[in-house]
Amino acid sequence: MIFLITVLSASVFIDHGFTALDHSQEDPLELFVGVDVAYYNLDEMYELIDEISTYTNLFVIGAKRISYNETKLIETCQYLYDHDMYFIIYSDSSYRLQLISDIEKKYGDHFLGVYFDDEQG
Repeated sequence: MIFLITVLSASVFIDHGFTALDHSQEDPLELFVGVDVAYYNLDEMYELIDEISTYTNLFVIGAKRISYNETKLIETCQYLYDHDMYFIIYSDSSYRLQLISDIEKKYGDHFLGVYFDDEQG
């Protein structure tokens, strides 16, 4: 019994006392703060991006009229990328898999994925 208590005490002391971690070599935690926009007016959307890009880093493209229009979608993704923002695309269909794959290749880690079909039934 005394042996067990000694081992447990020693392991706690060693774990917390002698093994101080050097956090200076670790990558900072990525935290995403942003907005979900589901309206179609691109001029207003770009104005919003200009305004919020200084204090947010995430934008959800929630308008179907953008996410299903390849030209508008690519244009919006590029605008977000140029503002160093991460983005998610809303979709309620899987028929655009090739386009999504192309976006992932072009924008890399700035494209966080697809927000799929949020309202069932």
